[in-house]
Amino acid sequence: MESDPVKPISFYGLSKLTAEQYIALFDLLFDLPYTILRLANVYGPGQTPKGEGGVIAIFMDKIRRGLPLTVNGDGEQTRDFIYVEDVVLAILAAADCGDRNIIHASTASRTSLNELINLLRSLHTHPIQVMHRPTKPGDIRHSCLSNTKASQLLQWEPRYTLLQGLEKTYRSAMMTPDPPAAGTL
Repeated sequence: MESDPVKPISFYGLSKLTAEQYIALFDLLFDLPYTILRLANVYGPGQTPKGEGGVIAIFMDKIRRGLPLTVNGDGEQTRDFIYVEDVVLAILAAADCGDRNIIHASTASRTSLNELINLLRSLHTHPIQVMHRPTKPGDIRHSCLSNTKASQLLQWEPRYTLLQGLEKTYRSAMMTPDPPAAGTL
């Protein structure tokens, strides 16, 4: 729930909380109402595997290049994956709110990395290899957000299932050409 205590255990999480606090302070000083959407794990066509690209973008890139997928831990860690078109609709629904709310935009559904890999295997015509590495310190075991507040205040619900979003993302990823090698035009 949005009212749960927020205690980041990573620099990435802390940076998100800090941004929220800057927004609230800006409102306090300049009276500019806001609505903050806390997004679940966003994925979709065109997302790059670099930086905070997300596990789906990383997996799609590796599948496209015929490389094994790397999973830190046993793969039973869960995430709440939300398709980018659903995020856009949530942003549009929140655009006129401006009532100083923090709202989760999510599917409110947990999917393990092992389940995600099985869905990807159902879309791909060739075998997908998986390599496991040790769990990284600070990795969250389970992440899932409630979207009850978004449903009530914004009359918003996600439209895409994970499989529907993955199908669109997969088709797009498989059509993406490899970038040119360094030093070539």
